[in-house]
Amino acid sequence: MNKATIEATLMAAAENPTPKILNTLMSQLKEMQQPLAEEVNGALELLYEKYDTENEDLSHEESSFFIELATLPVADSSTYRNLLANSIKTLLPPFLSRPPVLRALGVRETAVPLCHVPVRLRKLIALKSGQIIFLNSGRWGMINAIDPIGGVVSVSPFGCTGGTSAIPIENVLVSGVVMENSKDMIKAATPQDKPCISGEDFIRLVRAQAIVPINDNTILNMARNGVGAKMTAEALETWLHSHKTGNASGTRSSAEARSLQEMGTLLKQEPAEKKYTAEEAEKLKLFFTRLLKSTAMREAKFLASAIAGVEAKLSEEQAADVFEPLRDKASFWPAAPSQLLLEPLAVWSELSAKEIEKLARATKTVFGDEYLARLALLLPVKALTQVGTVCDQQTLVDAISGATPYSSDVLLWIWKNRRKQAVSLTGLLSIENIIRALSQTKIPRQWGAAQRELRADFLDSSDFHQTVLDCSDDPAKLAGTLQSALFLSPSERQSLLVKLSRISNELREVIEGGAGSKIMHAGVFEREDQEKKDDRPICTSNASFKRLMAELEDIVNVQQPANRESLKTARAHGDFRENAEFDAAKERRNFLSRRRSELENEIGNLQAMDFRTVKIGDMVEPGCMLTLDCDGVRSVSYLLGAKDADPDKNYVSYRAKMGAALMDHKKGDTVALPGGRNATILGIDPLPEKVLAELD
Repeated sequence: MNKATIEATLMAAAENPTPKILNTLMSQLKEMQQPLAEEVNGALELLYEKYDTENEDLSHEESSFFIELATLPVADSSTYRNLLANSIKTLLPPFLSRPPVLRALGVRETAVPLCHVPVRLRKLIALKSGQIIFLNSGRWGMINAIDPIGGVVSVSPFGCTGGTSAIPIENVLVSGVVMENSKDMIKAATPQDKPCISGEDFIRLVRAQAIVPINDNTILNMARNGVGAKMTAEALETWLHSHKTGNASGTRSSAEARSLQEMGTLLKQEPAEKKYTAEEAEKLKLFFTRLLKSTAMREAKFLASAIAGVEAKLSEEQAADVFEPLRDKASFWPAAPSQLLLEPLAVWSELSAKEIEKLARATKTVFGDEYLARLALLLPVKALTQVGTVCDQQTLVDAISGATPYSSDVLLWIWKNRRKQAVSLTGLLSIENIIRALSQTKIPRQWGAAQRELRADFLDSSDFHQTVLDCSDDPAKLAGTLQSALFLSPSERQSLLVKLSRISNELREVIEGGAGSKIMHAGVFEREDQEKKDDRPICTSNASFKRLMAELEDIVNVQQPANRESLKTARAHGDFRENAEFDAAKERRNFLSRRRSELENEIGNLQAMDFRTVKIGDMVEPGCMLTLDCDGVRSVSYLLGAKDADPDKNYVSYRAKMGAALMDHKKGDTVALPGGRNATILGIDPLPEKVLAELD
């Protein structure tokens, strides 16, 4: 690949980083001879500069690009690592975006090579309860739960020896081998006097089930501590080089699977180009006919993945016959898509892009284009994108045109595919449709990402603003509709009005005529009512208040002056494109500025409090010790100030979800806690002297 071509694409990406340009750039970088030329790395730094920490949030496509970039031999820099960290936060679900988890990924650790970060991220995203894990210490186990706050993974050993262990999540991501659960994997992990699987089948099985590729030494260690634990070293070596046994699962066709999990394992082992014979297709139909509806509902993801894997090996006629028994069993194939709750459809977004496309083809084969189009309107945008490549375009356009209200996912799909559509649907990106979509609440998390991305475009994208204005022929009506956008804060509404008025002179005249004031005051009564619900000042302990003050004083009096000197020194070195010292100083400046602003806002809204002065009555309030009975288990918690939370010491902030649930209750009350638990308040007492001393 010509360096000049790549540099031209890099410059184009720095000026206007559209998904198409980023995809082109990634393809060019992969084709380039390794390692990347110095000029290319220098041009990449300019692209990183485009995404400085002061700029808008990264989109899903941009985040995916920068994470994939780490798999290439790009130059390491603090600017890129900061960008990589922001990309990871964008892609991770909120419950995983915790400091212990992010530290385990090693994105901020220069000692961790960049190429290791995407591998760890793949493991992290795939982690879930019920999976099998092999640790480098030689232990096999099963994942019970992931604790992102504590930064540990709960693992139960196979067999009856030993108890559940809390394994640091970093150990799992660095050296653990995580695999999908199946009967064959459990056998592979269990010592046997006479293995029922050949060494060749064992190697093929663990390679297929592992989330990320594993090397030969790891496979040997897995065998030595699993199925081959009772073998001598010589016997183990001989067994590992043995060929497939006649009754080993690896020799069976996926059409002969006995469970959905086993079908998934066998599909991974089979060649991608394999086609089913008429006899195998008949066996598959019998398997799906005998599949219980309760099993299909419970193991929906396994079923969806199996359908995707099987579809590619069937002719269209075979597929229609084989999948027919699943019409009323698969929860992700509802009889009436327009009337179904969203949760069962979440499976579509949990598959890979290729699997979604194959599942869409199977859906089309069984139900037809019109059904697939109606179903597509309810899917998360990731799945909708893939379904759109399978469904007849005119049928899909007709379904979208006749469907209201529109979800954030549909509107975001229209926006992202506006240049690919044979028939333009951008006329549906009206402010009424957008506000209605963004005002939806209590949607499942798989649909939340599209709502957040659409909201970001609505607030910040000038191209999006132009489209919204093009869809409105009445500026006064557009300005009035903004009054109902109560999901935006007054400052966000004001900013949006300013941005729109810069594009439209007619809207500017409407705003100057008084519409702007009405929009800014929309929702004032609702906000006042909310504020009346809790008019108490935000309090925290003296110790927490002093800690925040000390941090602020250190930033203002020590760190920021030192940073200004560092910037002056770095600027004197010239060429900013290759000036790592300047990039690091600038990144530090942005961090300090943000943190100072956060601290000033927090301290301005806080009131230091001496909990020794609190007189405990019969009501729960900050500064009391609570004895709780939660599902038969007694525990003691200390309800403290807004900045005093410490899970290790059972310190609970009265403004956290648990603290807010307990506030203003009496002894003997049963309280519904977050997570579906119930707790009975057994005692409300003053804080112990030891706790009070820590809070001074």
